[in-house]
Amino acid sequence: DDQDELHSPVPDAVAEPYGGISQDYRQDTVFVLTIDADNKQPGTLTGEQCPMTDIMSNSYELLCSQYPHWRRMLSDEYMRNTKLDNDTTTKTTAQLVLLHIDDHAWASVIHYLTGTKFFHQPDIYTKFCLDSGDPTSQLPAAHVKFLGQKLPITKEHERDWHSNRKVDAWRRALLAKFAQNEDLQRALILTGWAKLVDKQGVPQHLLMWVRTVLRGDHQSSTKETNIETIPLKQDKNVLRVIEGLFGKDRQHILSSILSGTGNDNLKEPVKKIVEAKPVEMKDAVGYLEQIKNDEPPQTYHKFLEIMTDFRSEK
Repeated sequence: DDQDELHSPVPDAVAEPYGGISQDYRQDTVFVLTIDADNKQPGTLTGEQCPMTDIMSNSYELLCSQYPHWRRMLSDEYMRNTKLDNDTTTKTTAQLVLLHIDDHAWASVIHYLTGTKFFHQPDIYTKFCLDSGDPTSQLPAAHVKFLGQKLPITKEHERDWHSNRKVDAWRRALLAKFAQNEDLQRALILTGWAKLVDKQGVPQHLLMWVRTVLRGDHQSSTKETNIETIPLKQDKNVLRVIEGLFGKDRQHILSSILSGTGNDNLKEPVKKIVEAKPVEMKDAVGYLEQIKNDEPPQTYHKFLEIMTDFRSEK
């Protein structure tokens, strides 16, 4: 299980699409993501490959010129004080915040995953949140990963983490990281359709899937299903997801976007039942997916705008 913590989770059936979005990468292009990677040209790092035509035509010039250390930035261990080039990095606690999720601030995907693994042990869980003020929350991600493997946890909670919660938590963390940080999102999208792997060569399926969701050019499912509409406000799963990613104060705002009502109507309690297709999902990524597939493009962009505003307010 300790070794399993080192790699991005793999779905039960890799060939199956996540929530209607198929795996989206090229087999002839492989990029290695690691926190200590050099800023070499794409396709030239050990374990990487890239068609010579792409290398000769500088297909990834924009990626390399704007984000020389994109491999580090896309790594789960990346923190805002990660050393890039020879620059010294001194950040305040507020500047260390990389993602807001579950009403807490986190310094990296690893900090969030490690804390969430110990969600049933609040005294341990809160140590990894930046807003707790605990020094543990500012440790390098590599140290946090090691610490998470050594902390005591019951067998029951360990099984629950690996069997029920790990994949969902990883997807939510990746979505929050790249949706809430414009530079990271742009760097991810600029990798094009390359296959992204870790330093052991393990495909980063969840990261590539989030890249497809954020890029927004995936093909909508051609399958037609007869689904009866249900009141959005009665779907507790949807409201839980909204609250978990955006906070309680954003529930009515997001619901109003789907219903097309204006912000003026939010001054009073929402009494109207907002009709929407049933949301069958376990995390915020699935919810954003449905918005992409079922709602106008401006709805999706508004969601990302609210997410960014929410992060700024925090």
